[in-house]
Amino acid sequence: MGAQQEGGESAQTFERVYREAAPAALRQAARFVPCPEAEDVVATVFTEVYRRWVDGWRPDGPLRAYVLASVRHEAWRAARRGRRWQSLDVAAPALPGEPGPEECVLEAEVLRSSLRALTPRQRRLLWVTAVEGSGPRDLVSQDGGSAGAWAAATYRARRRLREAYLDQHVDCAGGPTAWRTRRGPEA
Repeated sequence: MGAQQEGGESAQTFERVYREAAPAALRQAARFVPCPEAEDVVATVFTEVYRRWVDGWRPDGPLRAYVLASVRHEAWRAARRGRRWQSLDVAAPALPGEPGPEECVLEAEVLRSSLRALTPRQRRLLWVTAVEGSGPRDLVSQDGGSAGAWAAATYRARRRLREAYLDQHVDCAGGPTAWRTRRGPEA
């Protein structure tokens, strides 16, 4: 009877994690593959993790983080498989007012470069607050310090990302703009 009860609690725990993590997992997969494929990726990952979960396996860290990392890896693999077969001349044209594929690729590169300009701590702060949805109080419980200190650090990280991002756009445009003068003398 105890094993059945433990199995039921285990399934309830996994169900709770599924309900909480599924939307984030779908958003993450959609960054790499089209939406229908993203749904398949998320279903595949959750099915595999649940199969292992029922067998008694547990991740070293939080289950949600493990699931999201697994989704990212599986979506990346699916995207690579898709690129092998995708022909560029069959790509759908962009709708009026919508950026085309070239602009999307350029924008992604600008964002990646901007993120590389941040320190690892700033990247982690932005990830925890923007992707995982944690706030300063959550960070206090995880890493100590005060909520005000974490809020200030998060503000500085966002400001640094914004500046790096806008600097990349200035570099892409190929000349000085009002952005440089509005930033002040430290530019």
